[in-house]
Amino acid sequence: MNVCRVRILDIPVDVINKKRAEKKVEQMLMENKSHTIIAINPEKVIAARHDSTLKEALENADLLLPDGAGLVWAARIFGYNGIQRIPGADFMENICKIGARRNCGVFIYGSREEVNRKATQILQKRYPRLRIAGRCHGYIDEEKMDELIEMINASGAIVLFVALGSPKQEKWMMKYLPRLNKVRICQGIGGTLDTLAGYSKRAPKWIQYLQAEWFYRLLREPWRIKRQKALIQFAKLVLKEKAR
Repeated sequence: MNVCRVRILDIPVDVINKKRAEKKVEQMLMENKSHTIIAINPEKVIAARHDSTLKEALENADLLLPDGAGLVWAARIFGYNGIQRIPGADFMENICKIGARRNCGVFIYGSREEVNRKATQILQKRYPRLRIAGRCHGYIDEEKMDELIEMINASGAIVLFVALGSPKQEKWMMKYLPRLNKVRICQGIGGTLDTLAGYSKRAPKWIQYLQAEWFYRLLREPWRIKRQKALIQFAKLVLKEKAR
């Protein structure tokens, strides 16, 4: 299934909705090769403009989820219709549902040990048929990375979730995915495990519906103001590009 890929401020993003993204995952699972799924938002667009390695990871991704109301707004500003916001945290669970139905082994890598363990337990309860092949916290020294790669390969996992935060997880995926001989889908999930485990609270559903989750996070975590400045910069650059 072909996906329409466009560029916002010279950074790629897929014009896609959740239903088509799920079909893309089904297709990926049938192909005998590895695929990367990355959620992209305005903050990541701004970061990638100044980080060539991150940009390369985005360029090479097989599916770029439009995660962020600002990104959807920008796409529509440029006339790219048919795009729908797909939060990476939500899409992880969509993949889990598909994995449970297909009996795919899943490996969960990243975050603190207690967060990883609790989130894994919650996913297992939520999707009883999901086969969790293995898990590992995210505090692995570089000299022990070979052991982690061997662990993932030995688990037989077909789906790998990487929760290291951006841009670390994107760079990890680009570097190590070629060595994972059984993984067909690798998704970067950022702080999703913290949310699953209850250490970080998502906005109520009505705020998510209004696509104001960013504002809710800012109210709860004022230190995010520095990160939210990227949203203002993003909007200015989009409007400037549109004016051209």
